[in-house]
Amino acid sequence: IINYPSRGIGKSTMGKIIEFAFLNNITLLEAINSKIATLSKWQQTNVNNFAQLIKSWQQLEVPLPKLVQKILDDLGLIDQFKNSKDPQEITRAENLQEFISACSEFYEQFLDENKEEPTLAEYLQNIALQTDLDNLDPQEESVKLMTMHNAKGLEFDYVFIVGLEEGLLPHSRSMDTNKELQEERRLLYVAITRTKKQLFMSYAKNRNIFGDSILTMPSHFIKEMDERFYKKEVVAKSSHINFDRKIVLESSKHFQIGDKVFHKKFGKGIILNVDGKDVDAKLTISFSGGKLKKIIGSYVTRI
Repeated sequence: IINYPSRGIGKSTMGKIIEFAFLNNITLLEAINSKIATLSKWQQTNVNNFAQLIKSWQQLEVPLPKLVQKILDDLGLIDQFKNSKDPQEITRAENLQEFISACSEFYEQFLDENKEEPTLAEYLQNIALQTDLDNLDPQEESVKLMTMHNAKGLEFDYVFIVGLEEGLLPHSRSMDTNKELQEERRLLYVAITRTKKQLFMSYAKNRNIFGDSILTMPSHFIKEMDERFYKKEVVAKSSHINFDRKIVLESSKHFQIGDKVFHKKFGKGIILNVDGKDVDAKLTISFSGGKLKKIIGSYVTRI
């Protein structure tokens, strides 16, 4: 987010910040809070403004969901994506809204299990992707998660279609004209006909949006289906879902973000991300000159 939305901190400025951090053996966060001689007056002002924005978030003493909401409001990302005519950017706005809802759910579960409030770092670590797609066996039996558009041409024994609610399917932006509505109906037909054995369709009675529980309406497409060909079942909502997954705290990791390390080939670096808990965790490291590398932790040493 250092330059998105644009705040005048480009690659040249970033390179000088990273170089300053290495020369002075400090973190990038410490660097943006410093006066950097190699920056122009205009560049230094832009960096200072960003540093003040970070500091204002750090000084907030609010629960995690409110902190996330505040950060997104200050950045203006949701409004920017919402007002776009690009379908991909509209999807990004919806993803950010879901991010806030997921944050609220994580906060409540963490508080219930640990009797203390989680930090933002603990939440981000919890949602970090931990799967190695390069080692995925395409022949292995597993759940395939995809959009309806991407399902075209494929077939599966069992298909689950979720979110059959007004505003989702059909999408709220597709109900203005009959042509758009017809396209949504065709898309659902494509999803239904991917099934070889059994089809499951579902909708929620309420859904978390921006951290608030909103009552929903079943998609009117359901009413268009002949009831002779499906069986309706009401599933009670569980009060607590246990995924049997232990949350990894930042403090329990062998490596932590901001650690300074040394690699025999690339030299000194700063850890930007840690994927894993032990010494063999996957590290994203910024080396001298701004080079980013992903390296197994056992190949570096702390400085």
